[in-house]
Amino acid sequence: MMIKGVDRLGHAPGEVVMVGDRLDTDIAAAHRAGLMTALVLTGVATRADLVDADVLPDFVFADLPALLQGLVGHG
Repeated sequence: MMIKGVDRLGHAPGEVVMVGDRLDTDIAAAHRAGLMTALVLTGVATRADLVDADVLPDFVFADLPALLQGLVGHG
């Protein structure tokens, strides 16, 4: 599903960032599809969960405003 979405956008998987709040589903699936990943800590996963995670995100943000600031540079 993620690869089809990336194809429809006309980008390569490595040019797309999947944002999610679960390491075991959102981040793992995006990682398998070759997408960059951003974990937001406003949902299921916590910073402590990163210690034992099988797959680590490329970016970790406290919330969506922090993600926008970090990835886009607008505040």
